[in-house]
Amino acid sequence: MFGNGAALRVMAALVCGWTLSGCRDQGSAPTLDGVDDQVAAVGQELVINLRAEDPDGDAISFDFTAPIEGIKDVADLTKRPDGTGVFRWTPVGDDVGTWYFDFSASDGDHSDVVTVEIDVRSTLGEGAVPVFREPLGSGTTLDLKVSACVDVPIVVEDQDDTDVVLAMEEPGIAGAELVQDTGLAGTWQWCPNKDQLEDDRHPLVLSADDGDHDKALKNFLIVLRKPNKPDCPGEAPTVEHMPTDVETVLDVEIGADISDDVGLKQAPLLYVSAEEPHVPIDFAALDVVEMELASGDMQSGHWTATVANPVADAEEGASAQLWYVISAGDNDDDAGDCDHVTDAPMDGTFVMTVTNPGGTGGLGVCDPCTADAQCGGKDDYCVALGSEGDAFCLTDCGTDDDCDAEFSCEPIESVDGTVVKQCKPDTGMCDDRPDPECEDDELEENDSRAQAAASPPLADGTIEGLVSCAEDEDWYEVVLTADNTLGALVDGGDASNLNLGLYDDDGNAIVVAEGASSLEVIEECLNAGTYYLRVYAFGAMDNTYELLVETTAGSCGGACEDDSFEPDDSFGDATYAEVYPDAYTTMNRMICSGDDDWYEIALYTNETVEIDLGFTQTSADEDLDLHFHDDGGVDLTPCTEAMPQTCTEAQGQGVNSDEHYEFTVTEAGCAPCTYFVRVHGFDGAENEYDLTIALQ
Repeated sequence: MFGNGAALRVMAALVCGWTLSGCRDQGSAPTLDGVDDQVAAVGQELVINLRAEDPDGDAISFDFTAPIEGIKDVADLTKRPDGTGVFRWTPVGDDVGTWYFDFSASDGDHSDVVTVEIDVRSTLGEGAVPVFREPLGSGTTLDLKVSACVDVPIVVEDQDDTDVVLAMEEPGIAGAELVQDTGLAGTWQWCPNKDQLEDDRHPLVLSADDGDHDKALKNFLIVLRKPNKPDCPGEAPTVEHMPTDVETVLDVEIGADISDDVGLKQAPLLYVSAEEPHVPIDFAALDVVEMELASGDMQSGHWTATVANPVADAEEGASAQLWYVISAGDNDDDAGDCDHVTDAPMDGTFVMTVTNPGGTGGLGVCDPCTADAQCGGKDDYCVALGSEGDAFCLTDCGTDDDCDAEFSCEPIESVDGTVVKQCKPDTGMCDDRPDPECEDDELEENDSRAQAAASPPLADGTIEGLVSCAEDEDWYEVVLTADNTLGALVDGGDASNLNLGLYDDDGNAIVVAEGASSLEVIEECLNAGTYYLRVYAFGAMDNTYELLVETTAGSCGGACEDDSFEPDDSFGDATYAEVYPDAYTTMNRMICSGDDDWYEIALYTNETVEIDLGFTQTSADEDLDLHFHDDGGVDLTPCTEAMPQTCTEAQGQGVNSDEHYEFTVTEAGCAPCTYFVRVHGFDGAENEYDLTIALQ
């Protein structure tokens, strides 16, 4: 007889013998890692990673259930090659509330279940901050060969508001207009005038205000791209660069060695695109980033720019290409705009391949980031903080106890759209980041004309110990109670190229000094009024300087008095200029505002006429131009204040002293034909001039 235990073993053996597959050890159940309770938002994808282990090494499958009708039709649970389960669900408005999801891991015989509470809200936290969805990137380019104006579409996303106030922040761009078309969209429009064409970079700050939070800001650079002029003095910059493929989840750094015999005018530009550009290159279709000086100086330095990794949030092994152009301009013509711009490569673009090697980038808390995969831990995410939308790595948490001091555990959306709990700085910003090395001077804040107007005006004298921090302009108010000649001098170090400008009370440039060094001088006779001095840098580096201001009382003259050749304000009243056998020359003529001078000349077929307009220009309100008309008055050299990009130096319409123009009669049968020379004060400019019209 067998005991009860032995009998059971015999019966089990007999049963195993009768089964087709025999009996096996049932093994151990898998273990599913715990999952923190979740907070989700309507319209935002919730992602939960499931991880499980089986002691027997059995294959594991994942599943889920929830008391939501049709949940398996709208939620998805997949399995990665590494065995991790990935649950994805985007709640809709009807899902608002608290739900309990059971997630399971099974080896076929056993399973382990974890219950997770998911709190679905209409928005996260105390309302959503506006987010700029357009414009994308860091900036755009207005190619003046193609268009005279630039339009920047603006689109803002705000989950708990249908209306925000869009605006352009100080210091603004004169003449620009922002038109808000709907509650969350608008267009910024700008047609630069002739004075604004002298500078090829104009920083733009857009804002979106929902009335509940700090304004959301978007920094955007507007670059004016002008064609190279022939026969400019000096040598063009040299750009040395070799594209290199990289494997990383971090952002991509692109560097180049750039040199110039005199020195760069300002930081080089990197034009970049994740899509292959058409040839010839449409620069307006590429994102544009100012490069930073890593070593060296403006004459010979190594420059770098960092761009977002196109595959940081892709699967391991994924690759993508970046196409880019490096553009550097010099300042060989410090009194004008006859400078050189070198594009590398000369034709087409460089191209590099970026591959995701898997893993994380290892960035720590409050390190800048652009994708979740760049942050250190598997549950650490990249989160936008602050009004300017800059993103930083945060750390995983379940409660406040998991966070360091001055951090709180809050549900927050990552840059890749995942809603998770993270340790967020109580200040809303990563304040524990190292302070910038540059310490501003005691006259701050004076980064804009509006801030300068709120500070005491400058008195005569020298101010020492002033600081120009990277990307930080300094503005100073000057108030004149009577006519004075204002002299100003800025003298700075070699770290950047400091420049000096004088502006009227409306922010219009009167005169600027943009030489190749940080020693600049301006002198201008001004009527009583309020004016502003602006110290700004070409090159995003810190610098120190001193500023000298001196005023000398004296009359700047009365109303403009025209010359004795009047009336000659139209081609019907033109002064006849005989150009044969000797050149026609007239001296000490005067252009008053809105009063052009016309000259009639007779030319034969194949004759070439040369016209020289002599005058001294020290400010924009002394800018004279030449125009050449046929016998019907049609302007053969069009140039207008409304379309300043049509004004060219070759047509006698530069931005500095003296103008020159040549014309050859190609029309057959001129024996002779009548043409007209017109001297014009651009935008109301007034000045004295000499004129010579001669046959070549």
